[in-house]
Amino acid sequence: VFGVDNVHDTNAWNTPHATLTPHPRYRFMAADQMDDTFYKCLAADWPQGFDICIDDGGHFIDQIVASFKGLWSQVKSGGFYCCEDLGCGGTPGSVFLKPGYPTHMQWVHSLMERSDVDSFYFAGELLILRKK
Repeated sequence: VFGVDNVHDTNAWNTPHATLTPHPRYRFMAADQMDDTFYKCLAADWPQGFDICIDDGGHFIDQIVASFKGLWSQVKSGGFYCCEDLGCGGTPGSVFLKPGYPTHMQWVHSLMERSDVDSFYFAGELLILRKK
């Protein structure tokens, strides 16, 4: 399990290089989800990819798009990509939208055009994609 957050040093779970590791199968990385270099380093450090990615990061559409662009290629075939809190930017004029970006739901609709998505599951403000 990899935990990534831009906030760190508040507890043993999100303190880089903590002397007490919460669990031997957990690793925390401090990073900004808008940093393309972080995703490249993650892919280089973990080339086998991931079975599940969960985006519980920022709710601004540019952050959601950046995380998807950086992580989707790292999801294994048959794996899952989860993105939550999509309802917060579903309408034009929302503070979570950015000029030049679609609304959250427009972005979700654009994913339906991708040939590498096997299935979609929606639950409230949660989207789960299964990769072909």
